[in-house]
Amino acid sequence: MKRLLKLPRFNHPSLWLITLGACILLSLSSCGSKGVTEKKNTKVAAQANTTTTTGDGSNNGGTATGPSAQPYEFSVYGASPKTVTPNLTTDNLLIVRIRAKAATRNQGIVQYTNFSAQYNCATFKVTLETQSGNAWTQVAEEITTTLNPDGQAGCSGGVSYQDVDFSPYLFPGHGQVRIKVQALQTDFYCNLYNKCVNYVNQYRYWPSDCVWAAQANMSTYVCPLKDVYQYHTVNGRLDLQTNGTSL
Repeated sequence: MKRLLKLPRFNHPSLWLITLGACILLSLSSCGSKGVTEKKNTKVAAQANTTTTTGDGSNNGGTATGPSAQPYEFSVYGASPKTVTPNLTTDNLLIVRIRAKAATRNQGIVQYTNFSAQYNCATFKVTLETQSGNAWTQVAEEITTTLNPDGQAGCSGGVSYQDVDFSPYLFPGHGQVRIKVQALQTDFYCNLYNKCVNYVNQYRYWPSDCVWAAQANMSTYVCPLKDVYQYHTVNGRLDLQTNGTSL
């Protein structure tokens, strides 16, 4: 025969209320502890999936965590205006930050020269290429706004850098990628033209090396920007942000 557990008898109703209240408080305390733990885990997961944001190309930088983006400095000239980065491996993130740098001496000529075609701003074409087997395919390209080199006077409306986001073009299953950059135009000839005009206004005649500037409509032909001459050097820098790196 089974014996029944005999519960204590409370002769006063307040003892029942005290016991019941203690049980309720204990139950709520256990549930609240579990809820706080789940909230913390959710917050950590959200931080781990934070996406990278980029600046507007003038004064707002991108934000991300991880090692710095891979730098690539380049120097090209008019007759050979293109350069290609080393091959890159990334998943679904590729942001190219491009800056112009000051000019250095001319290239591509037989005789040595110290002359450099100084400019206050330049424009570039930035191209994304992806690899499939042994072939490279051009996927997307963008022409930059006017970029002012660090330490130079700069051009009106120019910016110090521009971010080009190629991430939308990285489709699942793509191979390695690389960036091709081409120098397009600078304001070298516009600067030269303005110097000649200032000289004429001051001395009232055209010197021999400024005769070209006296031609009709020359200002609209060379200003504000003109294609890079075959020997003129244009320099710049890329910062290549891929998955796991930051700008």
